[in-house]
This record gives sequence, structure tokens and C-alpha cells, in this order.
Amino acid sequence: MFDAVSECRKCGKVVSFEQYERSKFCPDCGTFLPNPRQPKCWVFQFNPITYRWFDWVGEKRNIEQWLASQHTRQIHKKDKVAIWASGDKAGFYAIGEIETNPSKKPINQEQEKYWTKSTDVCKFQEKSSVIINM
Repeated sequence: MFDAVSECRKCGKVVSFEQYERSKFCPDCGTFLPNPRQPKCWVFQFNPITYRWFDWVGEKRNIEQWLASQHTRQIHKKDKVAIWASGDKAGFYAIGEIETNPSKKPINQEQEKYWTKSTDVCKFQEKSSVIINM
């Protein structure tokens, strides 16, 4: 099972489940900590015809920006992810961890050239995305 964590509402200190069990108060500022949140698991899917993900990871890239077009209120930093390919090579190809909470931001320029349609790149400005470390 993944480690549960609690984040201080006042100073942002992240406390492990073990620390929370020892004291329900933030070790940095003394604020009462909320109950630990268990990381959730998500599946992010790509279509190799529209996103050349295999080329991206072939260049030994492990930090990547992904659209989070659904469940943006439930997705959080430290949640776990699995990367799924559709089509002829369908299957799970990677696991990772979300590094940022969902927010609207343009696509990483290094990653942009791996998308085959400019309309898909524009979605990054319209919808929330996250950074994933694989």
C-alpha cells in the first residue's frame, strides 16, 4: 500500500503517516494536521497515432506533462499513475507519480513536437495538466 501523507494547511509541510501517528500537530508550525490522505491511482492514456510517446521516452525522458481533462479535483501531487497506450500496441508501459497538482499551463515546448496535431497541443491551454515523473 502507498504511504498516506498529511499536508499542513498553514505552512504546507508534508508529514508521513508515521509522523502523523506520533503527533497530530505540524512539527514546523504547530497547526493541527488533517487526517492523512491516501494517494490515489490514475490511468493516463495516449494514442500513438496522435502522440509519439514511444519516441519521447526513447530519448530517456522521465518528466512529462499530461492532460488531466477529467477528475481534476480528485487528482493531487504524490498520486500514482500508470501510462496506457491504445491501438495496435495497447497496454501499460510505465508507472509514475504526479509531481504537480492540476493547473492550466501551455505544453512543455520540448514535448510539443511529439504531438501530431496542433489542435491537441492547444488543449493544454484550455484544460488542466499535471507533471508526471516516471
